[in-house]
Amino acid sequence: MLILGHMEERLNIVDDLGNIIGEDSRESIHRKGFWHKVAHVWVINSKNEILLQKRSMEKEANPGLWDISVGGHIPANENEISSAIRETEEELGLKIEASELNFVGVVKDEYIKDDYIDNEQLYIYVVRKDVKLSELHIQKEEVDEIKFVPLKIFKEMTADAGQILVARPDEYELMFKYLNV
Repeated sequence: MLILGHMEERLNIVDDLGNIIGEDSRESIHRKGFWHKVAHVWVINSKNEILLQKRSMEKEANPGLWDISVGGHIPANENEISSAIRETEEELGLKIEASELNFVGVVKDEYIKDDYIDNEQLYIYVVRKDVKLSELHIQKEEVDEIKFVPLKIFKEMTADAGQILVARPDEYELMFKYLNV
């Protein structure tokens, strides 16, 4: 179906275990609150700094807040790894290979604002890579700004999650264990 000249984004609906149980439009899934998959990529350099993105003010969820390096819905026709690779290139202009993705785990995340219900299963990956901010090309529709922050400072920022940083307590806890921070 075409919506405003674009193909409607289709997402898989999943059960508690991540099994696909249906498919619907992104808009319908967020209106009905169905669970769906999202790929998250944490880009961390050799100085142990995480690349953060400031979400565009145009985003429905958490506009203007700092967030992890890359995040994006996994379309119905894609798997978690190919989606993580595609989203990283789309949002940051950073090309990565599947072999660079280190799978950390899956956590559930719920975000509700008015009639927008975003129930996500986050597939979390770490990419250890030295990149220069000047060589990245951010997708303006998604990202307003990027910066590197030392992981210890990022951990301190999580105390203000929801104010300056997207609140993802389960993901942060999992990552801090994985990274020994």
